[in-house]
Amino acid sequence: MKVLLLASFLDRGGAETHVYALARGLAEAGHTVEVASGGGAMSEALKQGGIVHHTVGWHTHHPIRLWRAYRALRRILAAGDYSLIHVHGRIPAFLASMAGRRCDLPMVTTVHARFCAKGLRRRFSCWGQKTIAVSEDLKQYLCEVYGRPSERIAVIPNGIDLCRFSPARREVRQRSDKHTLVFLSRLDKDCSLGATLLCRLAPDLHDRFPSLRIVLVGGGELLDTLRQKAKNVNRRCGAEVVRLTGHKEKPEELLQQATGVLAVSRAALEAMACGSPVILGGDEGFLGLLDKQMLLEKAEQSNFCCRGGERMSEVLLQEHIVRLLSLPAEEREQIGDRCRQWIAEHHSLERMIEQTVSFYRSVERYDPKQRGRVVLCGYYGYGNMGDDALLRESIRLARERFPDLPISALTCHGRKDEAHFGVRCVRRSSPIALWRELRGAEYLIYGGGTLLQDTTSLRSLLYYSALLRLAQHRGIHTELWANGLNAPHTAIGRWMMRRALRGCERIGLRDERSLEIARDLLDDPLSPSPVRQADLALGTPPCGEERIRFLQELYGLRDAEYGYAIVALRGQAPKGYVRIFEEWLATLRAEGVILLFVPMLPKEDLSATLRLCRMLEGRIAYGLDASDLVGLARDSRIVCGMRLHALVFAASAGTPFIGFGGDAKLECFCRENGGVYFTQLYH
Repeated sequence: MKVLLLASFLDRGGAETHVYALARGLAEAGHTVEVASGGGAMSEALKQGGIVHHTVGWHTHHPIRLWRAYRALRRILAAGDYSLIHVHGRIPAFLASMAGRRCDLPMVTTVHARFCAKGLRRRFSCWGQKTIAVSEDLKQYLCEVYGRPSERIAVIPNGIDLCRFSPARREVRQRSDKHTLVFLSRLDKDCSLGATLLCRLAPDLHDRFPSLRIVLVGGGELLDTLRQKAKNVNRRCGAEVVRLTGHKEKPEELLQQATGVLAVSRAALEAMACGSPVILGGDEGFLGLLDKQMLLEKAEQSNFCCRGGERMSEVLLQEHIVRLLSLPAEEREQIGDRCRQWIAEHHSLERMIEQTVSFYRSVERYDPKQRGRVVLCGYYGYGNMGDDALLRESIRLARERFPDLPISALTCHGRKDEAHFGVRCVRRSSPIALWRELRGAEYLIYGGGTLLQDTTSLRSLLYYSALLRLAQHRGIHTELWANGLNAPHTAIGRWMMRRALRGCERIGLRDERSLEIARDLLDDPLSPSPVRQADLALGTPPCGEERIRFLQELYGLRDAEYGYAIVALRGQAPKGYVRIFEEWLATLRAEGVILLFVPMLPKEDLSATLRLCRMLEGRIAYGLDASDLVGLARDSRIVCGMRLHALVFAASAGTPFIGFGGDAKLECFCRENGGVYFTQLYH
C-alpha cells in the first residue's frame, strides 16, 4: 500500500508528532509512505529516515497561495501511484478533496482536536470517505456539530513508541532524594495554564517540600514571559525552584526521572509510558492524579485532554501535587506501573499502526464519475435516522448480490451525500441527473420505506410510480426490497400503484398488511407474487462496547438507579396521540426512570422533542446513528416510539418496545414482532 500523508506543518506539537510516528510506523510495517506538509523540524527527521517529504505552502487563507498549493498537490498526486490520501488538517483536507476527486483517490482524515465550526470554516470542512477520531468525545463532536455519521468514524487512539519512552530502572528513581515535577507542553496561550499555575504555586510548594524542583519543558510564544516569572520565583525562594529548558528533542530523559508529570494529551501518554505518575490537567480541564482505573477510563474518552472536566485551579492543582509528593516511593512506582501497563494495552505504536492499516483496507474505493448499474431509491439523505439506515443496509445487500456492478443512490443532496454513504449519490430532485443515471442502469431497487402510497400526497406516489414505470419502459429490472404499502385513497392512486407493481420482477414487503394490499392490487394471475421480507434495518448491529459506555456516561445513564427509557417523538403527530404519549412517559418518570429523547428526524421532531424533554426533565441525544441507538437500547428498560424505526432498532437490540400513534405500520410492526401497541395498554 502506498499512502500519502498530508499535514499543515511538521513542527512541534502533538498532531505533528502523531503524523511523524505514523509515517515511521507504516514504513517499518512495509508500506510505502510519503508526506506533504508546510515543512518544519520533523520534516528533516523524516528525510533522514528515508521517507520522502514534499513541502507545500498551504497554511494560508490567501486565495492565490491556496491555488498554488492546490496545483502543487495535483502534481504530487499525478507523479505518485498512491493507494490512499490520509489528511491531518482542515486546509489540506479541503484541497485534497478536490485534487483527490480528479484522480479518483479515496481520502480519509484524522481529527486531533475540535475545529471552529462557524461560517465558511464549517462549510469548507471536508472529512473524506471515512474519518479517524483519536477519542470518543471527538467522534461525538463530529456527529453532533458536523453531522458526520457515526459509522463513518473510527476511534484510533494515539500510539506511543514504548521502546523510546520506557521507564528508568527503579533503583535509580528510588536513590534520588529530590522531587522533580515536570510540566511538558507547548508554551503558547492556549496550552500553558499549567505552567503559569506552577509558577504561582512554586513558593508554597518549596516551603513544604524544600527538595522540589519544577521543570517546564517546551517552547512557544510565552517562553520569555514564563522565564521572567521563574526568575522572580527563584529570587524569592533563594534557590532554583523553577527551571525552563525550552524545547527538548529527547523529553523522555526528563520524564524517566520525574517524580510526577503535569501534562495532557500526547505528553501525558509519553510520561505514562515512561512509568511516571501523571497529574492530568490543562487549559481544557482537570482530572488530577491518575491513580485509579476509573480515572484512566474517563481520561481515555477525551484523549487525555480533560475536555468537559472542571477547570484547573491553583487549589485543585496544589492538592493533587501535595498528595503525590506525600506518597511513599513504592506507591508512586505502583501508580507509574499501572500507567505504563495502560499505555501498553491501549496506546502502543504497533497497535495504532495495525488499526490504521485495517482502517485503510476498509475504505471503499469507488469512482464517483461512474454511473451505477444498480440504482437504489428511497427517502434517503433527509436526515431521517431510519431511512439512512435502510440505505446503508441496501448498499450492503446490493454489494453481496451484485459484487461486480457499481452502485449508486438517489438522495436529497446528491454529491454531498457520497461521504456519508460511500457510494455515488445523485440528486433525486434533478430530472436531468435522474435520466443520466437510469440511462446505463441494469437494476432500479426501492430499498425499504413506504414509498408507494398516496397518504402523504399524490405527488409522492406520482414520483415513485413514474420512476418505476420509466425504468421498466427502458428495460431496467425493477425490484422492491422490504417496502411497505398503504391502501390507496383515490382511484388514480390505485391505478398508479397497480401499474408500477405489475412491472416489478420482485416485490418484497415487510408486513402482512402490505401483502394484503398488494394481493388486492395484483388480482390477476399474470402479476408477480409479493413475498414477505423483514425490514432491512431489523438486525442492525450495536456499536462497540467503548462507544456504548461513552454515550451512557455522556447522558448520565450508566449508574441510573431505576434504568432509562429511549423515547422517539414524531413532531407532526396529532395532538391527541401526543397527549397519550406524554401521559405514559410521565408514569415512567414518576417511577424514577430517566428518559432519553432521540430526535430521529431533527427538522421535524426537534422542536416538539425539546418541549417534552424540558417538561419531563429528560435528556436529549444528538448525533446518534442506527448502531448507536441499538447499543443504547440494548441496556435500556424500554423503548417508546412514534417513529417506526425506533421500534425496529429496539427489536434489533432485543429490548421491549411500545408503539404510539395512529400509523398503521406501527401497529403492524408491534403485533408481528413482539411489541406492544399503545391501545393494548388500556384493555
